[in-house]
Amino acid sequence: MRTYLPPALAVLITLCAGISPPAPASSKECRDLVGLKLDHATVKSAEPIEDGVLHLGETNHTPNGYSGLPAFCRVQGLSTPVPGSEIGFEVWLPRAQNWTRRMHMVGNGAYSSRIYYAQIVPNEKLLLISRAVVASCDRLDGVADGVINDPRRCHFDLQSLRCPKEDGPSCLAPAQIEAMSRMYAGPKDVRTKKSIYTGYTFGSEGVVAGEEGESDALPGWSAYWSNPKRPTEPQRADFFRYWVFDDPHWDWWKFNWGSDIDVIDHKIGTVFNAASPNLREFESHHGKMIMFMGWQDPVGAADEAINYYDAVEATASGTSQAQRLKQTQDFLRLYMVPGMAHCAGGPGATHFSTATRDSEPPVSDAQNDMAIALEEWVEHGVAPHRLIATKFDKEHGSDRHIVFQRPLCVYPQVARYQGGPTNSASSFACVEIQNALELR
Repeated sequence: MRTYLPPALAVLITLCAGISPPAPASSKECRDLVGLKLDHATVKSAEPIEDGVLHLGETNHTPNGYSGLPAFCRVQGLSTPVPGSEIGFEVWLPRAQNWTRRMHMVGNGAYSSRIYYAQIVPNEKLLLISRAVVASCDRLDGVADGVINDPRRCHFDLQSLRCPKEDGPSCLAPAQIEAMSRMYAGPKDVRTKKSIYTGYTFGSEGVVAGEEGESDALPGWSAYWSNPKRPTEPQRADFFRYWVFDDPHWDWWKFNWGSDIDVIDHKIGTVFNAASPNLREFESHHGKMIMFMGWQDPVGAADEAINYYDAVEATASGTSQAQRLKQTQDFLRLYMVPGMAHCAGGPGATHFSTATRDSEPPVSDAQNDMAIALEEWVEHGVAPHRLIATKFDKEHGSDRHIVFQRPLCVYPQVARYQGGPTNSASSFACVEIQNALELR
């Protein structure tokens, strides 16, 4: 089994490999890290980057390289904590005198954050549905910008796309409507009918995360629920074969959305699940946390971020909801990002943090860069409030221009248009949702 972590930007990671500060001070000290004696890990390469230019070659989520970086030692290695495991890691070690005493970690989520399903709805129809959903719900916030500001207020009727007779490219067959409806609803335990995991939001099904037109081949769910190379099975079927059931002949068609969920929880739940809302120890050490989630994320269902936050708030000791909210927001704040796909990209304003991929804020300050906002909160006690996210006409390049900007509001607040230029964040206010009727 082989798992590789993606290259990390501006990162100092004290991983399981055991590499720790002080960082190498010279090119020789950097190269000498190769062959370093480590428990269950090997340093494969250690390359000094002296000129601040890193060449990466072709990758899925980054340009070919980066410039303007401080000098650092790029370390790549392999961890083998148990027989048969091969876990790739990468560490960027700045020179000791330049280290800010901050640690920035980047890695894959869970098992690459993907579970694939047989694709009963073709990619072209995911795009068809997405266009219809946006046309129906775009203006709910008072602005037509190609973005669904709050999908909870979107109640698109799939039946409006139902084929009158035979299946066709511009309509949905009954089986396709059923499949889509189940994805929006989320899986349920066949025994109790209770929710196992929340459903996906309208707009996530066909979201295009890259430059306009370049990601149409794999929109939204298509990159995560199907396996183009092995169409007879989900791409992550091997996860269940080898990690859960320990059976190379396991038949995914026989998966039981009841008893097999129990097997998964028992077998690997304690290793994989990170769902405990009890953050009291983190809070007691004066930790501060900022969570963000794209409303059109096609990988993790957006509502699950809200469910987790609400669960954390429910553990607070306050006797009223207002007290529990304040106690929670003293150390934890959640931002829901309209029009953002998985961690980045999408039709919305998605440039707001240098701590996530494909995000390059136009201004380096605590209002435009969530990473700096977190530093200000931790190091100076200045809690983040309304942030500014930017939509560019292209994802990268020095010649790009701002299309529009939007405020990112601390949950449970949402952005509402107040009047003025629709491309300006100042035309929007962060407001409270007074009651559930506003979401209907």
